[in-house]
Amino acid sequence: PTGVAVEIEAIFQFFPDMLVNGIAIVVPMAELATAGLLLSGRWSRQGALLSILLALGFAALFAWAGLHGRQVQCSCFGGGDYAGTSAGAGLARAMILLGVSIVLYGTELRKGLHGIVLDRKSPN
Repeated sequence: PTGVAVEIEAIFQFFPDMLVNGIAIVVPMAELATAGLLLSGRWSRQGALLSILLALGFAALFAWAGLHGRQVQCSCFGGGDYAGTSAGAGLARAMILLGVSIVLYGTELRKGLHGIVLDRKSPN
């Protein structure tokens, strides 16, 4: 979490210092929870909704970084050398994730609604 906190603080300089460490702990935990929910099968819709919320948050931060001319050095998608990644590239990744999450949520919602309709007993 320390490395993530340093990156958040250095890149965005948006959050108050007292929140940075909490964000550095909560966001990776939320990402892991999202993955667990998506893989569970039973809670996929909730996982997709959490993924949408995370993607919206990431998109907002990358948009903010782009508007303020910040170079983003993130370890998105498992690390690697992303030094000097443009905020636009990060925003594009976040928007792709958002789109996929929305499609997944819609698919899961339709599956759930379909199951509810099929489970109803006919009045006869």
